[in-house]
Amino acid sequence: MGEISKKVLTKIKREEIKPLSRLSFLLKNSSLWALFGISIIFGSIGFSIVLFMLERTDISTFVSSVNSPFKLILISIPLLWVFLTVLSLILGYINFRNTQRGYRFEFIKVFLLNILSVILLGSFLHLVGGSFFLNTLFEKNLPYYTQIADSRYAVWNRPEEGFLAGNIERIEEGDQSMLVISLDDEEYTVLYSDARIRPLANIEVGEIIKVRGKLLGENSFEAFDIMPWDGRGRHMQEIPK
Repeated sequence: MGEISKKVLTKIKREEIKPLSRLSFLLKNSSLWALFGISIIFGSIGFSIVLFMLERTDISTFVSSVNSPFKLILISIPLLWVFLTVLSLILGYINFRNTQRGYRFEFIKVFLLNILSVILLGSFLHLVGGSFFLNTLFEKNLPYYTQIADSRYAVWNRPEEGFLAGNIERIEEGDQSMLVISLDDEEYTVLYSDARIRPLANIEVGEIIKVRGKLLGENSFEAFDIMPWDGRGRHMQEIPK
């Protein structure tokens, strides 16, 4: 018996090391695969909600008004869900590598497999309306979720740059103005006599709207374009030709 073998046997006896049973090994391997699958699912959910939020932010309108690419990314991209998606990809990779045969695969192949799985499943989930359902569920049940995760709060709460959103508190039909309570609870008198009102935008008390225009004074805003808060994508907000 070689010297190394003797040392190994001595260590086993001294530390009373016992071999894992086949059942324990199978349970460990199954748990790693389950965690890998869960990571992919959570990553797909995150990716689908990123798509949903980018769609309803009306990003094409915002891009034309921002000169800094960094500011565009910082304000318009739902960074919380991007972070959670990337975190799920990393955890998925770690779990896969620790499975029985996962160590045999190259890093780039495993990571690309994760990314492809997340993109395909996330896109499917978004197309069938799952992202809308889940985001609505989170909004109703998680305190402060909307303010933290919804990029529209950053995009449409900049009246000094021509972007205003809020709840219609009062309407003055005579001079075509309305009192709007902004997303940060400020009051604005919005003049809309010459504004373009999108088909899905309801000018009614209690409705939440998005307004593009110009700040006239401290609390006065001239509207050029009025859109529905929950309009999903550019095409749903355009006037039919």
